[in-house]
Amino acid sequence: MSFDCDLRLAQRLAVEAASVSPRVLTEPAPVCWIKEFGDNGVEFDLRIWIDSPEAGVGNVTSDVFFRIWDLFKEHGVTIPVPQRDLRFHSTSGEQTPPT
Repeated sequence: MSFDCDLRLAQRLAVEAASVSPRVLTEPAPVCWIKEFGDNGVEFDLRIWIDSPEAGVGNVTSDVFFRIWDLFKEHGVTIPVPQRDLRFHSTSGEQTPPT
């Protein structure tokens, strides 16, 4: 999550998205914790239990991610895009214009 978004809202929306997914179990209930404050944003950890794992895990993960994406868009929760600044210094002491 972006550092300037409502973290508690993001947490609630992630749990809501998981809770309405058909194969996500209600017991134990989905939980979402802040994992860390990273270089590019806040990292969350969403934990869920699913029905019939032999029927596939990726399809449930994808369903939950799409639901999170839709809810975040609807509520204005932003996901940061990593950015890097590169600075070049001349070793000869000459200034070279950027290309």
